[in-house]
Amino acid sequence: MLAPPDPAASEPEEAPPAAVPTTQAVEEYRGIPRKLWYKLGPHGMSDEIRDWTKTCIDSNPGYEVESMTEEKAATRW
Repeated sequence: MLAPPDPAASEPEEAPPAAVPTTQAVEEYRGIPRKLWYKLGPHGMSDEIRDWTKTCIDSNPGYEVESMTEEKAATRW
């Protein structure tokens, strides 16, 4: 008959391996484009309008910003 193993004589159990962080694929955003459009009048952008647009831009980090004149808009489409 075999004797039960002596716990003091056995080797300590190894700790489980550390968790390996995984990278998850980020699903592509498919909603309304994150873009701020500004249509400029014939005089371009005044300081007042620039200050106003800056508050919108600062409030929406990560959004693309595009300002368009009549000429630029006409050639875009």
